[in-house]
Amino acid sequence: MKFFAIVLVFFPMLLTAQFAAKLQNASSPVAAELHLNNTNTNNNVKYNWKRGIRQAILPGTLAFASGVSGGLRESILWRKDVFFKRFPNANRNFWTAPNTLKDAPANAQPYSKAHKVLTTTHNAFLATAVISATIPLVKHGKKEKLGHKLADIGLQALAISLGYSLGFEGTFGHFFKR
Repeated sequence: MKFFAIVLVFFPMLLTAQFAAKLQNASSPVAAELHLNNTNTNNNVKYNWKRGIRQAILPGTLAFASGVSGGLRESILWRKDVFFKRFPNANRNFWTAPNTLKDAPANAQPYSKAHKVLTTTHNAFLATAVISATIPLVKHGKKEKLGHKLADIGLQALAISLGYSLGFEGTFGHFFKR
């Protein structure tokens, strides 16, 4: 399933980049944006791994914070008993959902205030991680090879995936383990 999602995300990017590389003229807005014009004659430029890893630290850290927020949100939904054993003085009015809802349909799921706050922070951190990952990829005035762009995309995706997984599994899978 993950492979299918990766193919759906990266395959259109590769097709767009290949199409832009075939154009290879300065009048093409796609080729100009990806800096794929054939003006660089130095083909022996090596990829700077230190720069790529340094640029992936911020998105990875933000994704980690998003994973922690998501893991805590799932913990208060599915492992309340473990949560309140770890934090016995926690405010139950904030962390747990109300037992009854007035004027609500019978099939409505009540969520706590903490669930809403954690969902918002989860989404905000994840969106910020993705945005901070794309900023270094769009550098105006710098011409890079297609392989270098793809390596940057791969490093950013790896940092976000690894950061989110470590944050979520560390919180939900280990800290609030039954």
